[in-house]
Amino acid sequence: MCLARYIHVCMYLYMYVRVHRRCMKTTSTIRR
Repeated sequence: MCLARYIHVCMYLYMYVRVHRRCMKTTSTIRR
């Protein structure tokens, strides 16, 4: 169990969600 690897994945996911949320905010009106 590599903790460093787990933290790295968490940070990557956090950044991805942060950027994805920004895009979804604009796409939310077009989709719905």
